[in-house]
Amino acid sequence: MCFNQAGVNLIKQFEGFRSTFYNDIVGVKTIGYGSACNSRDCSKIRPPISEATAAKMLKDDIDRSYGKCVRDRVRTKINANQYSALSSLVYNIGCGGFAESTVLRELNAGRIPQAASAFMMWVKAGGVTVQGLVNRRRAEVALFKSKSTSKCI
Repeated sequence: MCFNQAGVNLIKQFEGFRSTFYNDIVGVKTIGYGSACNSRDCSKIRPPISEATAAKMLKDDIDRSYGKCVRDRVRTKINANQYSALSSLVYNIGCGGFAESTVLRELNAGRIPQAASAFMMWVKAGGVTVQGLVNRRRAEVALFKSKSTSKCI
């Protein structure tokens, strides 16, 4: 299992870049391409940061936390696009949400189409459907279903 450029592009597109700290849609202190300070130590970060620094933080976050969550919990063989789509989902909903998700349950049961459909259960923030999350889940599902041709980064 490995993260690919298609996954990087997807996360960058939906997270956007911010060189300074901001609170995300649910109030978590965040910087760069959605690097949340509740999952990393932000005390040594001195804004403004560059896009290159933010890209490195994104890769580190995937390697250290979100991709690890996918690697530790998925019990079936998946391709790089599926891994990248799942890592993007975890980047957005957290490992705890993923661990208890229908996406993971269906995937580990070998029901790939049902796992893909279950991404769409994660389109709310604060109990309200958010169009940006609907769009992100659709992009993740498209990546998840696509033939993997991208090399791992």
